[in-house]
Amino acid sequence: MQSKSKKTTSCPRILISALRGSSAKTIISLGITVAFKRRGIKIFPYKKGPDYIDAGWLTKAAGEMCRHLDPYIMGESGVKKVFYNRIDSKTLSIIEGNRGLFDGVDIHGTYSTARVARLLKIPVILIVDCTKTTNTIAPLILGCQKFDPKVPIKGVILNHVAGKRHGDVISKSIKHHTGLPVLGILPDLDIRLPERHLGLTTVWESDDFEKTLQTLGDIAEKYLDLDKILKIAQQAPKVRISTTTKKIKASKSPKRKISVGIIRDNAFQFYYAENLESLKQVGANLIAFDSMRDKEIKPVDLLYIGGGFPEVFAEKISKNKNFRDSIKYFAEKEMPIYGECGAVIYLGRSVVFNGKKNEMCGVFPLDFEFTKKPSGHGYTEIRVDKQNPFFPKRLMLKGHEFHYSLPINWNAEKFNTAFSVKKGFGFDGKRDGLFKKNIFVTYTHLHAAGTKNWAKLLIDAARKIGFTKTYKT
Repeated sequence: MQSKSKKTTSCPRILISALRGSSAKTIISLGITVAFKRRGIKIFPYKKGPDYIDAGWLTKAAGEMCRHLDPYIMGESGVKKVFYNRIDSKTLSIIEGNRGLFDGVDIHGTYSTARVARLLKIPVILIVDCTKTTNTIAPLILGCQKFDPKVPIKGVILNHVAGKRHGDVISKSIKHHTGLPVLGILPDLDIRLPERHLGLTTVWESDDFEKTLQTLGDIAEKYLDLDKILKIAQQAPKVRISTTTKKIKASKSPKRKISVGIIRDNAFQFYYAENLESLKQVGANLIAFDSMRDKEIKPVDLLYIGGGFPEVFAEKISKNKNFRDSIKYFAEKEMPIYGECGAVIYLGRSVVFNGKKNEMCGVFPLDFEFTKKPSGHGYTEIRVDKQNPFFPKRLMLKGHEFHYSLPINWNAEKFNTAFSVKKGFGFDGKRDGLFKKNIFVTYTHLHAAGTKNWAKLLIDAARKIGFTKTYKT
């Protein structure tokens, strides 16, 4: 039985956006998060869009799991569900936008940061690059205000300001022409987070991430008006959310939980929090493995391998032959494996990165190399058109991909693929979802909030296939 009701609650929240990408959104979001934490304020961090790396840094800064808000992948109902599920009137939600405020995949900004701000009524703080400009900043901001008056822009942070006089002129112009307060003035500090081919280096690989975060907190305290920013967040409109109370009867004959192995280490970190939580909600017990340290995979009913950077850690992965062999043995026993992006490389035969070739698990006879530009980058839309271990035919799925890797010896006619690519690239611009018996890998990342019954589909397959087998290494 379940009963539904609605309640109105306060939810202090702000969204950090900008006029374009690469405008210090991540640096400022991290700095604000650290600075407020120093004040004893609890933070719930969010990242608009599918990005895992920024989310990892925000998780470390807040000490709370960063969740994603993406209307393309999740739909508006999914965005609301993810955000409202952990609303707390005493916790400050900080959302980092992506690209420019109104940027999206169409001319209407259907899936933009602005759309999320409107949907959740989040006050927006706009970062503006002031390099070699003064009064022109005001009409740019005014244009954003007029472009969609329902987007609640509440303040501006100036970045790359040449000096006091420069900052004063721009601040007065913004106040006079737009009515918005300037909440911070940052000089040209030339602060950069470590980067590589897929963007920022992950926080898990940074030896001095804590020092970096504390430096960003110092910058926020020195150059931003944190009191005003907090006040804007606290003045965000109250929200009305549904509450559901369920009464669950205890099972007279409880079934053993499905055990799901997760390879989670420096090479594989890209897992959405909701994906892991949804697996638990449908009865999974998660068991973590390290591809570079563990000797073998222990008995599980299903193996889930997320995305990451197996190419960067290829030498260490390759040296751990016992673990690789145990994965191959697991596959040869026809135990179910579900993998995304980095898992494609890992389950292949080898990878060449920076001129060096390293052996992988050898489940699929594919060898991978890297292109100078992304071979797949952006949102995907795929249709399931072949019977496979996990997804029913005719199902339409939305996700995203970001990879530089391609199989050298790919031949679509020689391999089984379950996905027809309507938007995106996958393996060759036409196909994705490579499978063999009960092993399935795809370049497309899927989110449980946007893929109906994602966790249930995996667990049902595990219960049908893996649960009934006797597997021993």
